[in-house]
Amino acid sequence: MTTKIFSNSSASGYSFNETAEKGAMHYVSSFGPDGLFVVLGGDSAWHPDYTTLTHLDTISIYDPSTKQWFNQTTIGDIPIPRKEFCLAGIESNNGTYEIFMYAGWDGRLGLTAVPYDEIYILTLPAFNWIKVHYPPQHPRHALTCNAVGGSQILTIGGLDTNSEHIGDGLTYISPFNTSADPFAQGLAIFDMTALKFANQYTAKASPYVQSDVVRKYYETRPATKFNSPGLAKLLGVTPVSNATTSSATNSSSSPGSTDSSNASKGTPAGAIAGGIVGGLAVLALLGALIFFARKRRRLRESEPPSSVEVSGESKRQQQQGPQEMHQMPGEMGGIPVAELGAPRSPVELRGEHDAVELNGSAR
Repeated sequence: MTTKIFSNSSASGYSFNETAEKGAMHYVSSFGPDGLFVVLGGDSAWHPDYTTLTHLDTISIYDPSTKQWFNQTTIGDIPIPRKEFCLAGIESNNGTYEIFMYAGWDGRLGLTAVPYDEIYILTLPAFNWIKVHYPPQHPRHALTCNAVGGSQILTIGGLDTNSEHIGDGLTYISPFNTSADPFAQGLAIFDMTALKFANQYTAKASPYVQSDVVRKYYETRPATKFNSPGLAKLLGVTPVSNATTSSATNSSSSPGSTDSSNASKGTPAGAIAGGIVGGLAVLALLGALIFFARKRRRLRESEPPSSVEVSGESKRQQQQGPQEMHQMPGEMGGIPVAELGAPRSPVELRGEHDAVELNGSAR
């Protein structure tokens, strides 16, 4: 797609017999160094009656940069096998890529073909199928689909699979010649965001935005299990082992959600700075509380013990401390006040009344 040069590359590794027909290949430019080719559906041409349809629970991806094939398991509402359907795809605003598959058949005309009038979405990198629900009415095969601006798909032509007329036995020519196309001029417009057919083409349509069903899937989906770590790397997703599952932080980065979804872009710088500032503020507050608590405890430990009330001379001595006491005029209780030397032993002072022994029988 970049060099615009054709080259012949063998399809070795595409399928168990390396052949297929009437399937579809779609180029996805969003992933890999040179984009990726997604190949799915169709017949395995080796079968004598060409009736072996390729199941859609596994698709093949080709990496043109390494010329390597990958087989990847799909999940979700997997379509029944079919051939001659059409594909159209577009990159979303959330980093995913949606491939829309429309119509097809299993090789049988008539009423049994009506259920093939349906549209499925294969969303990458989840490899999940999502069915678009609407009443089937106009099955067709051998048509083309093209993303033509905004969220619009233009379908062109095809054969009426509901036709019962086989005529000369030519499955393709008879329906083409006998059935009128229900779509005006063989054209139909499908809106990939609203998920419904439109009555007209909009020349200046708004850019494609994921439909609600796709967006909600990426908000809640489990991590993608890749068959090959190499394929996961091409899609920019960290692979998850088959034995484990995780939530939509997605096998690391899950595109598709506004969170999740471009999680690989990392946490915003503002959120990181806010977290750091908030953490420092909490640490500073805790440090201040610890400092004041310790200071208060030290102050309590340094305070002298509560004094015990004393009377008489002892109380006066405690108030004046060990310094010398000079004689003062007058007497205390009839006893002259004498100077007490600091080294002398305390002298008992005589009170005015003698002690009286209490009667032992008194209570």
